[in-house]
Amino acid sequence: MEDEPADQLIREGETCNVHTAGCLAEALVIEDALKAEGIPVMVETFDSRALDGILTPTHGWGQVLVLTTDRDRAEGIITDLLEGLDQQAEQADEADDSQ
Repeated sequence: MEDEPADQLIREGETCNVHTAGCLAEALVIEDALKAEGIPVMVETFDSRALDGILTPTHGWGQVLVLTTDRDRAEGIITDLLEGLDQQAEQADEADDSQ
């Protein structure tokens, strides 16, 4: 089982959505952070060619799925990651304002 790719592990277990991403970049950053912590993860887009991004502002770009057994740990990692990114953005804004 250890040699199987993460998306195969996800398909075999019971999964849950731990985060709705607003864009691909956000989903990839979260995916990388979870993988770095050894959590199998799969990103699933809500992409619909017929609607071509019309629903993205209200429904998000896609979802980040993990095994239900990893849910609490994944949510903690995501929360810490997003808080850190928010702090970095605020510091960058403050630096811009002081110039």
